[in-house]
Amino acid sequence: MKTLIKTVEGFDIYFEALEEHISLFDLFEEEEVEELSEDIDNGSLVYFCAKVTAEKAGLELSDDYLGGCIYKSEEEFYQMEGDYFDDMVNIVVEEAKKELPKIIKELQTV
Repeated sequence: MKTLIKTVEGFDIYFEALEEHISLFDLFEEEEVEELSEDIDNGSLVYFCAKVTAEKAGLELSDDYLGGCIYKSEEEFYQMEGDYFDDMVNIVVEEAKKELPKIIKELQTV
């Protein structure tokens, strides 16, 4: 589910936890995978691909993805300060700033 997290420099920032297709075996040692799998199966951890988007007036201007996320909850991902989420927000805001003038220019020719 896409969730509005905050507004940064006039852009609405959304977070969405997507299904992860990367195998745990591609990211961790075999011993770790068994414990992580158990924790994911029993719900004490969640495994997802994070998607962060910047929108203006309901129009998605930019997005960024981070796979292999393992947290106690999806909310923990975007509530931790100074972590991956903050970096992703900076990326999507900078990309949105570049995209918005292009869209405005295109709309002016309609």
